[in-house]
Amino acid sequence: MKPLLRAHQELPSTDHLCDAPQLAVLAVLQASLRITGQVLDIQHSRLDSPSYMQADPCADDLLAQLIVDRCRELSELVTYYRQVLHPEKSSASLLGNDFPF
Repeated sequence: MKPLLRAHQELPSTDHLCDAPQLAVLAVLQASLRITGQVLDIQHSRLDSPSYMQADPCADDLLAQLIVDRCRELSELVTYYRQVLHPEKSSASLLGNDFPF
């Protein structure tokens, strides 16, 4: 199971929230998605093992994998939505790929 990327994303600024108040709820959603994915990844760590590919996984393992995948996709969509609303922030910064130098 591939965990979600670490969150380096800043919270929306006050100016951004005045322009687009929906960003407040989306920030909470994105944090919840990341935590959900991490918890499921920890609880179903056997999905990372090579034997998982050969064995018949149980229903809760499959559902956990699907939920983690959807959490990752939705979190990425929220990031892109924020980028579209405020393009002055570079995509590297929003995706956590920026370097401090």
